[in-house]
Amino acid sequence: MTPRVTPRRLTLALVPLAVFAIRLVIPGRGFDVLGPRAGLDAAIAILLAAWLLALASALGGPLLGAILKGSQPEGIERLVLAAALGFGALGAGMFFLGLLGAFSPPWITLALCAAGFLAFGRRSDDSAQWGTAVRQAGDSWRSASMGARSLCVAAAAIGLLSAIQALAPTWDYDGLMYHLQAPRLFLEAGRLVPLPEIWQANGPLTVEMLYVIALGLQSEPTARLIHLALAGLLVLATYALARSELNETGGVLAAAILLGIPIFPIWGTLAYADMGWALFEFLMLFALVRWSSSREPGWLVLGGVFAGLAASTKYLGLAGLLTGLALVVLSAGVARIRDWPRLAALFALPALAVCAPWYLRNAIWLGDPVYPFLSGGQGTWGDGRLALLMTYLRSFGAGTTPTDILLLPVRLYTDHGLFGTFMSSIEFPSFLFPLALLLLLARPARPLRLIGAFVLLRFGAWALGSQQTRFLLPIFPALSVLTAGALLWLGSRAAIRPYARVMGMGIVGGMVVVTLAYQLIYFGSTRPAAVVLGLETRRDFLSRAVYDFEVVRYVVEQLPPDARVLMLWDGQGYYCDDRCLPDTAQSRAPFLMQRAEASLDKWRLDGRVTHVLLDLEGANFMLQHDIGGSHAAALNGFLEAAEACGKTSASSEKAILYAWGCPE
Repeated sequence: MTPRVTPRRLTLALVPLAVFAIRLVIPGRGFDVLGPRAGLDAAIAILLAAWLLALASALGGPLLGAILKGSQPEGIERLVLAAALGFGALGAGMFFLGLLGAFSPPWITLALCAAGFLAFGRRSDDSAQWGTAVRQAGDSWRSASMGARSLCVAAAAIGLLSAIQALAPTWDYDGLMYHLQAPRLFLEAGRLVPLPEIWQANGPLTVEMLYVIALGLQSEPTARLIHLALAGLLVLATYALARSELNETGGVLAAAILLGIPIFPIWGTLAYADMGWALFEFLMLFALVRWSSSREPGWLVLGGVFAGLAASTKYLGLAGLLTGLALVVLSAGVARIRDWPRLAALFALPALAVCAPWYLRNAIWLGDPVYPFLSGGQGTWGDGRLALLMTYLRSFGAGTTPTDILLLPVRLYTDHGLFGTFMSSIEFPSFLFPLALLLLLARPARPLRLIGAFVLLRFGAWALGSQQTRFLLPIFPALSVLTAGALLWLGSRAAIRPYARVMGMGIVGGMVVVTLAYQLIYFGSTRPAAVVLGLETRRDFLSRAVYDFEVVRYVVEQLPPDARVLMLWDGQGYYCDDRCLPDTAQSRAPFLMQRAEASLDKWRLDGRVTHVLLDLEGANFMLQHDIGGSHAAALNGFLEAAEACGKTSASSEKAILYAWGCPE
């Protein structure tokens, strides 16, 4: 059907062009700018993020209809599914744009305007669904108890604080190492290119493709707002699944339980990809739960699409895909064993079609579809270097013996520091999750049993890999639904029923208040409001937030263009340029120690290297995961060599820049 051009549709479609034009006249503010330019940057970021969310919903609606064909979900449920599909489609579109060598602001703007015209110009667009969702939310608010309304107010406060955090300059380690660094380098190259030294940048990067849009239109905060929007969609998806399988109260409880994990909204404000990965995996489960009840093949295909999107976002999504396949077989049951191949194909073929381009790209460019974990990729990674990486990844957690795995659910709480990376003091699951075990007494319905199977299978896969708490994120919403179900069952007991609502909302509400308290503490420690409002420069903010920022900026602003800085234990390259050689595996120094016998010879570096940046904070972090002692030996060896080869050029509390040259 030919789109009918109207002023509204044309205006919506041309928002990226307006942003592009503004940026031609008024570029994003530099490091030392104060005043109204900050407000303009924040307004552009909010506008662009909101427009991308609307675009994703409008693109995903027709895709959802084409896949399901039969009964269509409505309201919040439809918006979540459509927006997630739309974000996946946008990421895939940017991937192919990058393969075509069209990663430049004009081409990105043109592609977005074309997508906007197609999405918003349809006669049967999904704009009515927003009205349905708003009415649904209004009805829920009017019928909600005071406790439920209080939870919503607390959630809104958490969201506001998180949005202000997201508008501040990027300072999180992984964002500076590859989540934003890879898109920046792709834009500089004008296309997708292999980046073998930044191994993380060669994995599936569907969410980072959205960040290409943000950086291409000079709106870095948009990337973090996108990640925050994905976190919001995950909360809404949790609410929607619990509401459909339990009831309205169960939906509110499940969403509040997820939001009551103190680290959850903090993760959401970072320039990571985890919220997209968790959202896609959870919506895979969502679709499979619906398929198990309705047996409509469209839901099975949709589950496969979301499994493919999860595997297109992180390598860890492959475990989710295999888990989904196992759930299909379990749900079909032995009675339908003859149907297993057909059902498995309905799920697996869409999943593989969606994620295969990323893995084929790696196989063709780097010789390893899951670079660098199979072969190291055409010699770019040696066995020794890969072994150091694997040792680090497996250094998290409490072990993989049968006893260790059985104790993991307990030790995630009692020894949570073993599993944490960022703000490990609050990196732990919800303290309410153990209540989900009560469902063993309740004989739950089939959908809840399927959700429980997902949790067990996914937890088992996690236990055999790198046991980082953040890598459990896809099962947190599923556990939130089960915990809400357990609370409802507990409240149905005769002895507890008179107090059930107050107790349930009180306990869950208390956890949300704890999250809000942590958000206030976090807000006070990072102090993002001043830089967002233009009362503080980006340089001053980043000097506080990024411990090596001043040293890195010294490299950019003071060293000659042909300088080359070898970074040790420091992977944060985003605020540097091609003068910096980041250490994204944080294992360069131990690897160099393997090269030669004589101590000083280990540090006679490539002649192009003029400086060495020693990251003391990064080295200290790796020493905490130094199972074989290789990092300690490398640090001692380097400090010894620095006395003969290095001269301090710049330093901060946790980083030192040496001018480097070893005597003959």
